[in-house]
Amino acid sequence: MQHADALERMECAPHPIHKDSLADALFRDREWYAVMANSKAKALKTSLQKLMQFVNCLGGVPDVKHGMGIRSNGTTELDRTWSHADTGRIFAAQKQYLEYIAGAETVDADMEDVFAENSFTELETLDPFLMSLNDRKLSPRDYALELVKEYTLNKQQVLAIAPVVCAIQDMFEHRSNPMSHIADGSSREKCNCLWLGAGGSGKTWAYTKVIRPLLQRFFGSKGYIVGAPTHAAVRLLGPEARTLHKWANVNPNQGMDRKDIRSAKSKGDAIESQILNAKAGIFDEMSMTPPDVYHASGYRFSILRQESQQLDLEKYLQEWFGALPIGIQLGDFLQLRPAMQKSLCEWVKPVNPTMDATLPDEDDESRDVSNASELGRLLFKNSLGKVVHFTGTGRFSDCTSGKQLVALLSSMRNGTEIPDALWDALQERKFEVGSHKTLDLKKQLLLAHWGGFAWEVVARLQQLRAALEAKKANKMLYLIQAIDRPTGGQALSKEQTLSALQVVNMTNTGYLIGMCPVFEGMQARITCILKEPMLTRELPVTIRQVQLHPREQGIAGDEGFQVLQYQPLAILVEIDDPEYRNYKVPGCDAPAGHFYLRAVTCEGSWSLQIGHKQYIKIVRKQFPLAPRNVLTHFGLQGVTARQGLVAFLSKPAWMSNSDYGLAMYVMLSRARKLEDLHLVDLPERRIFEKFLREHNPLLVERMRTFEAQALQDETNALRYIKRLDWHQQEYVQNLFPRLAEEPTVRHRIRGKRTVPQ
Repeated sequence: MQHADALERMECAPHPIHKDSLADALFRDREWYAVMANSKAKALKTSLQKLMQFVNCLGGVPDVKHGMGIRSNGTTELDRTWSHADTGRIFAAQKQYLEYIAGAETVDADMEDVFAENSFTELETLDPFLMSLNDRKLSPRDYALELVKEYTLNKQQVLAIAPVVCAIQDMFEHRSNPMSHIADGSSREKCNCLWLGAGGSGKTWAYTKVIRPLLQRFFGSKGYIVGAPTHAAVRLLGPEARTLHKWANVNPNQGMDRKDIRSAKSKGDAIESQILNAKAGIFDEMSMTPPDVYHASGYRFSILRQESQQLDLEKYLQEWFGALPIGIQLGDFLQLRPAMQKSLCEWVKPVNPTMDATLPDEDDESRDVSNASELGRLLFKNSLGKVVHFTGTGRFSDCTSGKQLVALLSSMRNGTEIPDALWDALQERKFEVGSHKTLDLKKQLLLAHWGGFAWEVVARLQQLRAALEAKKANKMLYLIQAIDRPTGGQALSKEQTLSALQVVNMTNTGYLIGMCPVFEGMQARITCILKEPMLTRELPVTIRQVQLHPREQGIAGDEGFQVLQYQPLAILVEIDDPEYRNYKVPGCDAPAGHFYLRAVTCEGSWSLQIGHKQYIKIVRKQFPLAPRNVLTHFGLQGVTARQGLVAFLSKPAWMSNSDYGLAMYVMLSRARKLEDLHLVDLPERRIFEKFLREHNPLLVERMRTFEAQALQDETNALRYIKRLDWHQQEYVQNLFPRLAEEPTVRHRIRGKRTVPQ
């Protein structure tokens, strides 16, 4: 687009922000005080009052007129040596290198050997234990058993992985080349598993420590599919994981019905090749998975695999994701739903008992029949094979405080009253004015994650956290102003520029912040999708160096902060993920595990209000960075707050009671023990008892059905353990002592399948 191209060439904002309006741009302080004094919006007023109390306990809103209280020890992190030509050359080399790592087929053949010398993409090259297993040339059955013992899987985790290992063992025994370890044969039965359990119950541990290395070894790094609905969840599954939107080849701005998916042009790329050859699919965070995107993914897989698997496309709802031999779906449906949708398990009970088995007419506009979301729920319902209910508490501390938090979360899930002693302990975690004045407690707050339900709170906390961390580190804080441009070509006024910078909701601004704070050593996260593969949204990074624009002037080392007049040419970041430490861009002076970021232009435009019912479309250019440890409840799902959590629990006016109950549960379950929680605006006692279940009756009903099926499926899972001959092993015998007394089962395992109506 012409306006996007013009924005790419811009290097500074037409109206640079000055110190007299900086506090309004960062903290919206005038509006903040006005709302607290005069607003009739009770929920927002209370929320901002509680936020102000918290900020005042940390020293108040940073004073931009006096350096925000920061005493910088110099500007050694700055570099002015780059030219625009250097920038283009280095980013071109970095992009090509990352495409090679990601498996792109368009990489320059002359560079492949150079790239190979600078990367180790297989999991086994990173783990000496896996390398030792590979040297022993074990079968999948024995390979998995060694992993089970090494990572001390518990009873439920062993029950969960046993059917998957059996399927891989079958495929290994029927492989096309007996001299190879690649399991490309057929399995005696399809293996579709649903792993359910609360956060911290051990689902992801069982996948990452056993199933993932097993798939890498016997299917190869491109032989399986891994996905999740959010980038935060994807990051925890490994560099090979992608969002479901990516696997579906859709974006939020396009149609997702079957006609749209069929008419989408084939890319013939590495992703399509991987879908075509995949033998397993693993999908996490099922509660947050949008049903329409889930359906689009499954339908696309069936289209691409139709010929090779001889599929009847009319029956794709019964052939999960193109008849993948192995499927594992992980999640907890008592956590967050997808935005603006019901979850996958909230399907409509069919009026016609045969509806589940028939394909709705594409031209039927009835929402309860042909809607893409309902088809996604139907596809999920038909996939329910083997269910395992994880009840472990591995995330939580074994101390008394950890057990208290587990008891609190159990009461919320089960709808039971909490004992008086537990309620008293919870109230002690309530943030009170004057309760956090000691130096040690203030240090704790700066180590902890901060989370809230509303962007009005989170956006202000992001700027506060960056300023306080820079102050603590004695580092110069640099503020990078976004460049905002109307799509119509006209320029924003000075007042409109400030209004654009004050928009708090990053989901509305392409996930690009108005004033981007950075300093050397700052813990940050990548906030949006980048053109380079591997540098994914929500990837944790540490800022190491700022490559200033050649025209940038007036950087004073004794100032506490500096508003840059030009957007930098690049920012060097270190990826805080061990699997990236073996990647180094050839011909670049950046150390291994370090990559450069530059300002990006958001995909699409967003609306800026400029008057009563008056809006203009804006595109933004900004660095895709934000403070790492300040997040909304959506960003926190999947996170373990090991250093504690400051939770702002005020209920926004726009949030339903149903979603509030789920969001409260997700927020509190991030900590490892009750003592790690610092609760701002603690709600009344009933919220922690029957509230979640009362306002989510269908979710509760479905979870109850899944748990009942899991009990039934446990018997079959025990037979898989015997088929693997694991019951003769001491480690497994200690978990299942009665198994050794029963005869070994070698025949095909069957069991009655129960599917909720």
